[in-house]
Amino acid sequence: MDDGLTIAELAQRTGLTTQTLRSYERSGLLAPDRSSNGRRRYSEDDLARIRLLSRLRATGMTVADARDYAELARSESETAARRHEVLVAHRQQVLARIDRLHDDLALIEYEIQRLYPHNGSRLR
Repeated sequence: MDDGLTIAELAQRTGLTTQTLRSYERSGLLAPDRSSNGRRRYSEDDLARIRLLSRLRATGMTVADARDYAELARSESETAARRHEVLVAHRQQVLARIDRLHDDLALIEYEIQRLYPHNGSRLR
């Protein structure tokens, strides 16, 4: 028996579909090993990488940038400084987006209070 997770097991553990995982592989985000019978086998490192890449994508990182990050990550310590730079820059983008969302939420809250000054909080 081969070690590692099957694509179905990885999908279950990550909450992603097998189609999404295959798409990640096609786009260069993943490079799973293959078992002796040719089936994909994913390691715990692949699982951790998928979780990080999923969060990066969910927070607005483009597929191209996530692919570049994944390629850097495959080189481990040789690219640690560059990966740090990428993550710090992405964090700044996420924080800016959060600030904009707070501003948007404040405007929505204002409108709720303006339209329903006595009952606005009940609408939540």
